[in-house]
Amino acid sequence: MNDALVTQALQHFNINYTQVTPIKTSNNAVYRVDTTNATYALRIHQQGKRKLEWIEAELTWLKALRQETDLLIPKPIAPVCTLNSDGTSIYCTLLEWIEGSQLLPKATTPEHAQQIGTFIAHLHNHSVNFSPPPNFTLPRLDWNGMFGGSGAYSIEGNTDLFTNEQHSILNQIGEQVREVMATLDKEPDQFGIIHADLIWKNILFNGEKVGAIDFDECAYGYYLYDLAPALLGYMDEPNYPEIRAAIWDGYTSIRPLPASFNQHLETLVAGRYALSCYWIAANRHIPAIGERASEIITFRTEQLRRYLETGKLRRGEIII
Repeated sequence: MNDALVTQALQHFNINYTQVTPIKTSNNAVYRVDTTNATYALRIHQQGKRKLEWIEAELTWLKALRQETDLLIPKPIAPVCTLNSDGTSIYCTLLEWIEGSQLLPKATTPEHAQQIGTFIAHLHNHSVNFSPPPNFTLPRLDWNGMFGGSGAYSIEGNTDLFTNEQHSILNQIGEQVREVMATLDKEPDQFGIIHADLIWKNILFNGEKVGAIDFDECAYGYYLYDLAPALLGYMDEPNYPEIRAAIWDGYTSIRPLPASFNQHLETLVAGRYALSCYWIAANRHIPAIGERASEIITFRTEQLRRYLETGKLRRGEIII
């Protein structure tokens, strides 16, 4: 735990805490902060990862979601705090702590999955009707933002991790994603603010309610793409076809989509998987990632090669 930064941040937010518990220390550092009458989530943002205006826009959207919906998402407690560490700016945010439990993929049922799909659809319905204030800025996860070689998916300086064949596979996936996005652009209300990282670890269950945390990756993007990170987390499970169908059914019960979009979603899931290879390369400096970066990329590009041949992603012996 970076005690100095945590102490500075909590002093800035005027929080008299009883206990601080590290929750996550890679990328952004997240801490649970207990006081005598409330619990907060303190997030210390990874240096250089997100622009200040993007973090401010995230908080603006979260505030609107809390005011205008009953969705289970974290409420911002204060504006962004900027600390100085060794001459550089470190951004910190303080959010309400959301009570709920993560559900491991192997414990997820189709009923849970349908709830997840419904939650995402309600999130997108708010996005469609949200009117951003002036100076509201977020990155764009259009084709350039995903496969254009910049931002979180830039592999500049790390191209040695990829063989020519692997480059070819990832480029082919990228071109399929480009075609899907061109199709989505012809339909109304398919592009707006998305969470962009709805992996199972960021989905919480609290009684009958489903919610989400960690909106740090939120961006302008295709609503259909927001389902891809969620689906990837369940790909190893024997009941994946049922989970996938349930998420789709839950989502389309609130936001009806043409049946053809189901296959478009398959392409976007492959696209997300391809982007994970670029993310691994860009984060090879993290010891736990760098030690296995080449192995992971080899495994994932092999699955993507098979996808190009069959139209289906496969993990191990499970074909989905």
